[in-house]
Amino acid sequence: MSYPPKITVIAPHFRMVDDPRGTGTHSARLVLLEAFAALTVLADDQGHVHFRQQVEIDDTGDQSVDLLRKLTRPLTAETVLVGFRLDHVLASLMRVPRDSEHEAEAKNALLRLKLALNQAPIDAWWLASKPFLVLNAAAIQFGLPARWEEPVTVANPPVCRATLAARAQSMWAAIVADRMPAGDPRRRTFADFDRWRTTATQL
Repeated sequence: MSYPPKITVIAPHFRMVDDPRGTGTHSARLVLLEAFAALTVLADDQGHVHFRQQVEIDDTGDQSVDLLRKLTRPLTAETVLVGFRLDHVLASLMRVPRDSEHEAEAKNALLRLKLALNQAPIDAWWLASKPFLVLNAAAIQFGLPARWEEPVTVANPPVCRATLAARAQSMWAAIVADRMPAGDPRRRTFADFDRWRTTATQL
């Protein structure tokens, strides 16, 4: 398997609530996108990689569709989508605007998601028979507070931001380790990653 030149790793956080109107045609429960981290990694012609990360939290409780638009903005025809349990993630993202007054506003965001499915997405769930071991090992290697087996809550925004950002970064690191042989000179991307983490404002 090859490592793609442009990927966007998404780490969203959802909450399900009962539909207070009771008028939902798809489900009696609504899916809210409460927070996300999106890490876009682009390789240049010299083999270096460039990172851009965005982390957003809905601090008002009514920004799910706006967050959905921001989450999908980096997805283009050349972008490979990466996530964890992507089947669940995509099913949830598709439900975010349903039966909502903002459903029409989310049309372009959902089209971007569908476009991303044409680029052979990478699911970190399939990296190994025990994916949590691989992802936790990547997190430990870089000192990332991914907390893969702990629930995320937006009630503590700084911890939520740090956790989602760390999960996106550890997914990327695990994929590089999985798809690039140990002697591959492109492994220097880890050096670019370290430099980015120490010099950039990520959150």
